[in-house]
Amino acid sequence: MILPPTRVRFHILPRPICLAIGEGATGVQGNIGVIGPGTGLGVSTLIPSGTDWVLVAGEGGHATLAAANEEEEAIIHKLRKRWNHVSAERVLSGAGLVNLYEALCAIDGVEPLMLTPADVTKRAMDKSDEACVKAFASFCEFLGSVAGDLALTVARWAGSISPAASCSASRRRLSRQISGSGSKPRAASPACWRKSRPI
Repeated sequence: MILPPTRVRFHILPRPICLAIGEGATGVQGNIGVIGPGTGLGVSTLIPSGTDWVLVAGEGGHATLAAANEEEEAIIHKLRKRWNHVSAERVLSGAGLVNLYEALCAIDGVEPLMLTPADVTKRAMDKSDEACVKAFASFCEFLGSVAGDLALTVARWAGSISPAASCSASRRRLSRQISGSGSKPRAASPACWRKSRPI
């Protein structure tokens, strides 16, 4: 089913809620790709139309997940044993974070614990579980890659990421993990930086 475009009034979210990733993320003009991991992976596009915006909804979360390196290939290989089609949503969602954790445990030969997405996030934030730390890092890497693809797809220089992380500490960690804390892009998201300008 093709969803029709919807004209909307778009208000910029308050600064504490927004998460700018990379240099040049302010003063956005033109199309905006919107991606939001949560219970699933929401993907859409905002197209400027005068003083309004046209929202083009989509199902980009079900697009096939691509690997940017050997570790991501190994993760996708493990997930493919559970699902014939590994979509972006299989890793970029709350359940997806757990899928990443379990896949990385399997790769490392470690018995996974029965954890919730909140458990994985907490253990990654306090660095109490190496597998959770790796899962969170992989989540950020995949998010950077998928967001980079989205920025290319909407044919503009910028995008908007609405992360699943709700607390300020995890949002800051997410930003650092994707774009790095300095002026240079870090290796955590090579696919994103190769594909597009900062988003």
